[in-house]
Amino acid sequence: MSGLPPIVMQTAGDDPICVDADKIETACAASKTSIEHRRFAGMWHDFHLQVSLLPEARDAIADLGARLRGHLHQSQGQPRGVVK
Repeated sequence: MSGLPPIVMQTAGDDPICVDADKIETACAASKTSIEHRRFAGMWHDFHLQVSLLPEARDAIADLGARLRGHLHQSQGQPRGVVK
């Protein structure tokens, strides 16, 4: 996992594969790779697609956009493909 750019990850608490996200988070921590992981309790796989119906989905999309903007802002001026 080392050498990767910062990772932004969102998971749904009721998604059976969210345990895989925990493994990714652990591997990132072990390799000192930056990761921001937010779990949405009570949500299911692909809940983001329900943005017109679920306040949690709207929150998730807004949060994801804000985190990505922050990383992109930090990387401005860096050579392409390099994020610090």
